[in-house]
Amino acid sequence: MERKPFDKNKRRIFDIRERIRKLWVQVKELHDSPHYVALGLAIGVFVAATPTFPF
Repeated sequence: MERKPFDKNKRRIFDIRERIRKLWVQVKELHDSPHYVALGLAIGVFVAATPTFPF
């Protein structure tokens, strides 16, 4: 039986899933109100979506 080489893309998918899972656990373990968690998420999304202008 011939072994197939491990696909690097599959490994990346598993790494991404693991990162998302760890992030979700961190968010669930926060000792803050849902309002502040949502506010922080909204600010983060806004800053990430804002284009930067070179000077």
